[in-house]
Amino acid sequence: HVDVDAGAQFVHGCIRLPILLLLLAHVARFHVGQRHALRLQQRAYLGVVQAVEVGAIFFEQRPAAANAALDTVSKIDSSGTIVATYPTGDNPHGIAIDSAGNIYTANYTSHNVTRIAADGSITTIAPTPAQLNPYAIAIDSSNNVYVTNEGSRSVTKITTDGSAAKFNSTNTGVTPRGIAIDSSGNVFTANYSLNTVSKIDTFGVIVATYPQATVGAYGQPEALAIDSSDNLYVTTFV
Repeated sequence: HVDVDAGAQFVHGCIRLPILLLLLAHVARFHVGQRHALRLQQRAYLGVVQAVEVGAIFFEQRPAAANAALDTVSKIDSSGTIVATYPTGDNPHGIAIDSAGNIYTANYTSHNVTRIAADGSITTIAPTPAQLNPYAIAIDSSNNVYVTNEGSRSVTKITTDGSAAKFNSTNTGVTPRGIAIDSSGNVFTANYSLNTVSKIDTFGVIVATYPQATVGAYGQPEALAIDSSDNLYVTTFV
């Protein structure tokens, strides 16, 4: 790893989830990036695994035809059976589950977020003016939801009461995709087109930008994950 500050460390192209990957292999194709990234990729209308909870996994289904009417999230139980399917907004890209079992999807084309409650009820969270092409989702320890907006260099914060607002006071790097939150509540975004990672503190201020030499030397950063020691992992796509 490369130490970048007291609260974060970067490791290129590393995945420490062998059990999860074994599950993913049953429901989605995966592709190893040319040198450094392990990236789940969608092929035609195949689902992409994005979130896991005990005993079940959730994945997005995107239709093969661009004019298909519905995009959905499916719930697959531990036996591999689809036990529920929920409609979302258009082209759901990111997905996450909070501690209460609520599912959130970032709907890339309809520029909004869908909330699927544990009881199956569905709510569309209206976009903020800054929300354009929401891409990925992360949830903090208080169940606040953070969404990267690829088209507007911003992060949307959705509180537990469903209110949404732009979180960052200044722009992230170009094309923010992946997002992760450390134990102190700092938010990190993987800025795909600029080959950087932004660190945003709990007040919404960008306090650090890690350059290409640190995080994108071998390609474009796309996804982020943080372990229990606040080490930050970055996949880079070549």
